[in-house]
Amino acid sequence: MKVFGVIGYPVRHSLSPAMHNAAFQALGISAVYGAFEVPPPLLAEALSGVKALGIGGLSVTVPHKETVMAHLDENYQRFRALVAGLTEEQMSKPVTAPNPENFFPALTLLELVE
Repeated sequence: MKVFGVIGYPVRHSLSPAMHNAAFQALGISAVYGAFEVPPPLLAEALSGVKALGIGGLSVTVPHKETVMAHLDENYQRFRALVAGLTEEQMSKPVTAPNPENFFPALTLLELVE
């Protein structure tokens, strides 16, 4: 089973685990998405354990976004730049009908899970 999650402080209120876990279940994907509440002084320790624990990916929220960016390896930096570029472009367009481009981040996540 793959493990994903959101890391931040605080994150107990996040709806992300419920949404992602429902999607995983509906799609028959063997994965779980949790909320990892990490106070800023413990962030470096938490990040050092991500790879060792085999965590497949993390969504990063406040107050950790800037700090986490400094720890990403080159492949993740390229992936982030690609997704960020597509997202900025998509957000600048009015959405009047379903657009397959809007599903790129979800499809990429599914590819990473499989």
